[in-house]
Order: sequence, then C-alpha cells, then structure tokens
Amino acid sequence: MKFVRIQLFIIIIIFSGCATLGRDFKYTDKKKLRINETSKSQLFNFFGHPQKIETESTSELDSIIYHWYYRAGKTTRYLNVEVVNETVRAYASYSSFSEDSSFFNSKKRSKIKKKSTKKHEVLRLFGSPSGYAMFPSNLIGLKDELKGKTYEAWYYLFIGYVSNDSNRVYIKKYLNVYFDKKGLVLDHFYSENVIPD
Repeated sequence: MKFVRIQLFIIIIIFSGCATLGRDFKYTDKKKLRINETSKSQLFNFFGHPQKIETESTSELDSIIYHWYYRAGKTTRYLNVEVVNETVRAYASYSSFSEDSSFFNSKKRSKIKKKSTKKHEVLRLFGSPSGYAMFPSNLIGLKDELKGKTYEAWYYLFIGYVSNDSNRVYIKKYLNVYFDKKGLVLDHFYSENVIPD
C-alpha cells in the first residue's frame, strides 16, 4: 500500500514530544473541499498557507501535496491535500481533538461486502470520510489488482487516545474503501496499531 508519505509525516508529528507544533487551523473547513472543483486559491483561503509542500510525479500524474498540521500535547489535527492543475484532486485528514474528532467505529467493517455495499451504506456505517480521492492519485495509493478498476476511494483515519477496558491506549487506525464507477465497493483495507506512549 502506498501511504509512505502520509505515514512518515504522521510519525514525525506523533513523536515530536508534548510541545505545540504547527499552526492551528479550522479542521471543519475540509467539508468545503470539492474534488475536481476547489481551486488552489480557495484551498489557501480555507486553511492559510501550508506548513509543508511536496511535489510528486509519476507516469500517470504530476501533483503537489500541501500539508497543514497542529499539535498540542498528544492531540493533533492533520490535513494534506493533493492538487493537480491548480484543482483539488484528493485529501486525507484526521483529528484527535474532541470537538472535531475523526474517530470511527472500526468494528462495523465486517458489514462491507465487495461488489455489493454501496456508498450510502458505507456513509451510514462510518459517517463522513476523513479523506477522499479520485484516481489516478499520488496521495492515496492502490493495490496492483485495483489499478484501472477503482474510480474513487474514501479514507477514514484516527490517531489518538481511546479507552480500552480499564485503561487508555494511543492508537492509529485507518480504513480505506475503494469504489467502482457505479459506486459499489471493490475492496477495503484496514490497519490498527497501538502506539507506545
């Protein structure tokens, strides 16, 4: 799976200690993002100038990835957005702040059925995704067997403290759901890790 850029950048933020890092931004403004519609200038109006900018070129696509992040102690907001030809192509985000948490109930993932579950059913199970991509994309990758078949992907990500029986643990979990042009699930991928405190 191609999440190296996202994962490495998140790890840097997680292990940067308890100090404040980055600049706070209005995480809920991500709902204003429209794939293949929102312009780069609108993006900067929503979130301000990004803290990090990267370029990515492949045989399929040339894109720019913009990063915004804010950390206070172990509580974090994070957003990265892929722009192609001055227009938003994909985004991935998470928040562990209580007022805009991206937490999702991963136990429901067994209800996702390949070539049967529809977008509105995924939305009912997990709520609004914290990331979205149209393909091709350099931000959210695909397994080889899904290339050429996948039209879009939804990305759910949470990193933060959760209650686990009698104690609290710091976890990272993400769920990627891949759809065809008809809006049916082609496949999904889930990962969960406990992060040492």
